[in-house]
Amino acid sequence: MNTNWKTVITTTNPGNANGLLLLLLAALLAACVPEQKIETNPTADAFHTLLDEHWARAEQEKIFFRTDPDAWRMDGALPQHDATARERRQAFNESVIATLEHIAFSELDENDQLTYRIFEYERQTERASYEQKDHFFPFTSLFGYHTYFAEAPANSTFLTVSDYEDYLTSLADFTRYNRDYIDVLREAIAAGYTHYCGSITDYAK
Repeated sequence: MNTNWKTVITTTNPGNANGLLLLLLAALLAACVPEQKIETNPTADAFHTLLDEHWARAEQEKIFFRTDPDAWRMDGALPQHDATARERRQAFNESVIATLEHIAFSELDENDQLTYRIFEYERQTERASYEQKDHFFPFTSLFGYHTYFAEAPANSTFLTVSDYEDYLTSLADFTRYNRDYIDVLREAIAAGYTHYCGSITDYAK
């Protein structure tokens, strides 16, 4: 639409002419200002993508920092704890470390450098944890996977129909979840790892 600004101004109330001229001038100046290019940092973008991918996988696995009983939620299928799941998580952690090593630390800003250091420490700590055999000891006389499951509803929200449906899915998946741990205990016995009796004293109580 072509507008004859002179016609508009001259046919408008003379008292408004100055205002229209100012608006026209502002529009012309705005059109003349060169577009500012938003600076991007490919290294930072790659780092943030890696963080997002790791978080998405952690949510999918429902395992944060490998084990996190205090964050338990009855929100659908339960985490897997068999040997295959451990190997899958270990392999993913190794792939994250390999990608992280190719991200230039010096090209990140101060905030990302701090995040990088923390994230790198977590991934290296997770790598070392897979060399331990703590998964062979999933319970003590005080707590264990069974108590995490029993206490999970207290950490969950029941505000929508979906919340209840997810809870029922969790209940239905407990048989498989419990079997995972039974298989882990059998794996431990075969490897020569059994509980020290003191760690399960008065367990039956």
